[in-house]
Amino acid sequence: MRVALILDEESVRFQPLVEATRKEIEGFFRGGEVGEELGDALLNAGILRLRPVLITVGATVFALVPLALHGGPLWEPLCYAQIGGLAMATVITLLLVPVFYSIAVLGLKLIKWAPGHH
Repeated sequence: MRVALILDEESVRFQPLVEATRKEIEGFFRGGEVGEELGDALLNAGILRLRPVLITVGATVFALVPLALHGGPLWEPLCYAQIGGLAMATVITLLLVPVFYSIAVLGLKLIKWAPGHH
């Protein structure tokens, strides 16, 4: 359950961060090209979210390792499942969420993206 909550929480925070990154860049330009390309905005948002995601996962895994090694027959499998789930959620959060976002913007055109003049 915690793995799903972490994945959902990070996915929900990603889209507004991409939009904020794009709008932040718009404020620096006056009369020239306004906005940021989608790839740059996704990369910048991913870099900004990298540390919080890794700190969250690292702290949880660090706390689960002693219990996974010496927790007994009940706790060991649960801890291994939690650690594996967190590893998968981290990969999904850092790699697949930006890919799905770019598909929604470029391929499906569900989200409007208009770099350039407004």
